[in-house]
Amino acid sequence: MSGSFNFDFSALAISEENILWNQATLWLSVGDVHGIAEKPLGSGDGGTFELLPVESGFSAPIKLKNGAKSYAFTVDLALKGSEKMLFAPLGEETKVKMKSNWNSPSFTGAFLPDNREILDQGFTAEWNVLSFNRNYKQMWTSSSYTDKPENAENSYFGIEFFQPVNVYQKSMRSVKYNLMFLGLTFAAFFLVEALTKKLKTVHPVQYLLVGAAMILFYLLLLSLSEHIPFIAAYTIASVATIVLITGYIKAMFGRGAVALLLGALLAALHIFLYIALNAEDYALLVGSIGLFLILAIIMYVSRRVNWYELAKK
Repeated sequence: MSGSFNFDFSALAISEENILWNQATLWLSVGDVHGIAEKPLGSGDGGTFELLPVESGFSAPIKLKNGAKSYAFTVDLALKGSEKMLFAPLGEETKVKMKSNWNSPSFTGAFLPDNREILDQGFTAEWNVLSFNRNYKQMWTSSSYTDKPENAENSYFGIEFFQPVNVYQKSMRSVKYNLMFLGLTFAAFFLVEALTKKLKTVHPVQYLLVGAAMILFYLLLLSLSEHIPFIAAYTIASVATIVLITGYIKAMFGRGAVALLLGALLAALHIFLYIALNAEDYALLVGSIGLFLILAIIMYVSRRVNWYELAKK
């Protein structure tokens, strides 16, 4: 990190005769010092300097020459894993260039990057924030600082290291589809009853048993995904659940065609769920299209059902 600043004490109505040049200190504010991996090193116009830890970050005496008009500095920071990295645009012009091998950044804060590129190998981003873009002064003293502290906080910008969809997130997201799966499966059972008059009526206990089997799918998925890849865990849990329910349906209705039909429906639902779980940017779009197609199929299949006659029976 590098920067420079000019000294214009006339803007603060301070005479240069009252400046303690040899007591000048450079402050580097760091919100979370746990992310510092190595001892920070700094250098400036007067040579190298040592940064010492203080309550809100680091500081270093820089001992300016009397009458100095400007100062340039460079600080080397080695950082380790953190959830996010934010910058405060305190400079008259704040430029940030960032490059990382993290391929799922989430740009956040008051300013978005002027230029950015996100690839599978990582991302690059550039910000250029001017003093005119924020609502607090460029220079102040401790006694003349009247801007609210939250003004500076509201101008922070940077990135959050967004965690891509992982095993537990996928499992939790799949649970959110549970009610939809149960509803669609029970609706399929009801349509079979309505369309096939010769088959026996499904008892509520049988509905409960099928629902319990579908709920156990999520428990199988979570427990297996902790030990094997998610796609393998999902495949095993799906196949086991579909085979169990399909076999039960065949025994319940006594017809293999009906069991295969409902088994194919369950397989299609599980394929749809897997696609939705792995879609990071298009999850809502995939879910909306899938639900639309499912509704269209239900409307088509039930278009000739006489609901009034069914209600009488």
